[in-house]
Amino acid sequence: MQAPLKRRSDQRPFGPKSLADIQKQWEMQVRARAQRKVDVSVIAANIRRELQGSPAVVPRPPRPPPPPPPPRSLYSKAGKKKIADAQLLLLLANSDKPPKITKYRCGACAGCMRHECGACGNCRDKKRFGGPGSRKQACSERRCLYAHEVLD
Repeated sequence: MQAPLKRRSDQRPFGPKSLADIQKQWEMQVRARAQRKVDVSVIAANIRRELQGSPAVVPRPPRPPPPPPPPRSLYSKAGKKKIADAQLLLLLANSDKPPKITKYRCGACAGCMRHECGACGNCRDKKRFGGPGSRKQACSERRCLYAHEVLD
């Protein structure tokens, strides 16, 4: 029988490596591979140029980081939601009872008069199309072009 393995306090513990160690090792390997690939391509380009009689190429400096994205417009989807939230907060601050917002369709435009598509999520949920009927929403394609909101 062999004696059980013991380790000194300055040695690493036996057993599997931690996930952080594995991830660091993998990242270092990826960086090394990328650097080797760049070095090999620069050397190959220099040799090719020497054979053709052109001057050698020095490696290009790394690209600058891309510019930051432009600021979001107030009229984007997120901007409209922020404006609506601010209006709602102002209304709630001035009254005891929260206002009820009701949306009304015009009933005459092409969106209101359109038939149900049967393919969107709201249609597939309807009992008529074989769904459970829990959403109780209109077809996604039937959006009124002139709908208006009323605060009650």
